[in-house]
Amino acid sequence: MELYRSDWHNLAGRKTVFCFCYGITFTGTYIMEFTIEALGPSTFTLGGNSSGFGTILNGGTKVLNGQSRVSLIFKDLPPSTESFGLLQQTSGGVWHWFSIQVRFPDLVISQ
Repeated sequence: MELYRSDWHNLAGRKTVFCFCYGITFTGTYIMEFTIEALGPSTFTLGGNSSGFGTILNGGTKVLNGQSRVSLIFKDLPPSTESFGLLQQTSGGVWHWFSIQVRFPDLVISQ
């Protein structure tokens, strides 16, 4: 995991993922979740890159205040693809980084 915090780019966090490194051998959907605390209204850009494979959903501008969790969705990502997600502050005040988590979507069972 790579974490950055500097005045020149205000990058809250970035995580690079190689699905096959976790033993995953199939194309799937993954959720990258960033957890931070913004001490006052702050604007962030949520984005990433899937090397031209799959689709990235839920990116864009996010206004966060207090403890917040935002998710970037990688849909139909092949296991051999190098991908990354990032959360970058574009305006606002002080914030604290807590975690970046990559997981499968929650299992939903309906009748």
